[in-house]
Amino acid sequence: MKLVVAIVQSADSGRLTEALVSKGFRSTRLSTVGGFLDEPNVTMLIGTEDEQVPALLDLIRHNCHARRRYMNAAPMSVESVGMPMVTAAPIEVEVGGAAVFMMPVRHFTRLGRSCQVEPSGLSGEQGVLMLAVVTVDDIPAVTASLIKANYRFTRINSIGSFLRKGNATLLLGIKASRVDEALQVIDTACRQRTAPAPVKAGLPSYSVTAFVMDLVPYQRPG
Repeated sequence: MKLVVAIVQSADSGRLTEALVSKGFRSTRLSTVGGFLDEPNVTMLIGTEDEQVPALLDLIRHNCHARRRYMNAAPMSVESVGMPMVTAAPIEVEVGGAAVFMMPVRHFTRLGRSCQVEPSGLSGEQGVLMLAVVTVDDIPAVTASLIKANYRFTRINSIGSFLRKGNATLLLGIKASRVDEALQVIDTACRQRTAPAPVKAGLPSYSVTAFVMDLVPYQRPG
């Protein structure tokens, strides 16, 4: 399985979201900012099986288009004493399309459907990154339970593109040996669901979708 991270322009995000839903791909949207033009964009997190990667890349390619833009090469003019003020002419640049990153997933699970937590099979002292997408109704209970169990995490407010509801993406850096324990803490805290998602996509709803990926050895700068 792969976790695909696609950074797209805001103008393309709605069209891409509809295309993903129509083909049965689940995704989570993060509101982000591009460092080049300092403009809003959208980062989409999409989990997919390896054999579906080519189809997913085709969807992204056909729904995210490059555009020509003009920008000021020196947007902030500075005038120093005795120095003339220089204003640069606008330059044409190409923006848009999509930047896509793919990460192999060691373990994938969904929680909150009244079923037993599937063992991850992970062990040892190696560091892993757990990315858990939590529905809006369960965010308070899940985050409180993780804090009580001494898990550190970073919370990013996000949107589920399937139901268009607010959720939270939690990032946890933990040892592989603690993955099953962390998943159990999350599952116990989240509300169990029995109602299916809207018939539109024919997909069941879950409280939490979790991905676990390998990390390089952690170092704290300084």
